[in-house]
Amino acid sequence: MRAYVAALCFGACSVVIVNDAAACSCVELSPCARFAQASAVFVGEVMDVGAQGDRQMVRIRVVQSWKGQLGEIVTVSGGSRRSSCEFEFNPGERWLIYASESEAGLVTHVCSGGGRLRTGEPMPDLLPVPGRVYGAVAERPIERIAQSRKDESDPSVPVRSGRAILEVAGGRQEAAIVDGRFQFDGVGPGQGQIRFELDGGLDSRPETFTIADVTDCAAVFAVARPAGRLGGWAKMADGSTASGVTLQLLPRADASKSWSFSGDDTSTADQGRFEFQGLRPGDYVLRVSSYAGPSGRHPHSVIYYPGVPDAESATVIAVGRQRELEAPFVLPPALPTRNLTARVTCSDGSTPPIVSIDAKADTDPPQHGDEASSYDGTGVATVRILRQVPYSVTIKASFPLPPPRTSFEPRVLRVIDLEAGTEPPPIEIVAPFVKCARRTQE
Repeated sequence: MRAYVAALCFGACSVVIVNDAAACSCVELSPCARFAQASAVFVGEVMDVGAQGDRQMVRIRVVQSWKGQLGEIVTVSGGSRRSSCEFEFNPGERWLIYASESEAGLVTHVCSGGGRLRTGEPMPDLLPVPGRVYGAVAERPIERIAQSRKDESDPSVPVRSGRAILEVAGGRQEAAIVDGRFQFDGVGPGQGQIRFELDGGLDSRPETFTIADVTDCAAVFAVARPAGRLGGWAKMADGSTASGVTLQLLPRADASKSWSFSGDDTSTADQGRFEFQGLRPGDYVLRVSSYAGPSGRHPHSVIYYPGVPDAESATVIAVGRQRELEAPFVLPPALPTRNLTARVTCSDGSTPPIVSIDAKADTDPPQHGDEASSYDGTGVATVRILRQVPYSVTIKASFPLPPPRTSFEPRVLRVIDLEAGTEPPPIEIVAPFVKCARRTQE
């Protein structure tokens, strides 16, 4: 959310430093209070970064100023280089700076507000007005988020149009949303809520705000998502409810993939109820998640709604469509399972603090199996897996490292090929260590 706020309105969670120590301590300020307390507010390009004693000194060419008597080039202290309140400036970057006056000149910190502007970002619209509630609403598609992690691009897509409805104890106001932005003026002190009616098949949950007094203002930022919804009920083949089973909704084009980032997972509730929200228009296929099963926890083969493995009968979600499936999603009969237990001890009879089992289904193509870990120091872990499927089983334990280290070192103790159809006895392993449950090793 931080990148989204910075890209559109630069912060509903603006803060000011109250303690320049090794640990940064901040208190939240409203946009009006943050702007009022700053000695200078401007956007500038970093020319070079140096040091003066223990403080970093940054020369910045001022691009646009909203507050303070500034020349074309200013020097700003970024705080102590030993402090966690230090910004990381680099030459050529463009920054929004909230600075305060000190004996060393202008000073800014991560708690002061502002931040680095992304490439291509427009100038921020500052100068907050008392009694004003302003903000933005934008969508953050998962593919844009993934791309932003690679190139630091802005993952937000402003909502083109819609209405924002402000409600307070004294009444309500409506404002148009234009390119993601909205604004209300003349709002009195107190708490309120803003609801959104968005075009383009989008919706957003209501957001709250607080105006402390007549000098205050507020910023509200909302995340939009597609309004498509699909709900239904799942049951077992014998008619009983299917609770705790992971289902997946995939675009029809991805139905043949064993696991896909484009899908959406959910688990059935106690009565078999499931619901998918935030769906874009398109053709979807509902199935038992092939990533979570078949395994001991979800021992069901992959099945599509309404039960055809070729997935030609897709579920269609239109713009803003709220759809309830007409028939229940029927899971196939559960497959038979078996338990695999591993007991690990050390040569003196003590037990490791952590034992884990990772069982992978040895099939073509390979399937995700199941895993289990114990953290109770008993040295025993048990995993439930399918009976008629061969597995490759890896047994690991974590042993304490010698003092002064306090962490654990995981080690693979044994790898076993487990045939289909067998009921394995408990696997007993004696680790080649003594006192493995204590902070020493020999």
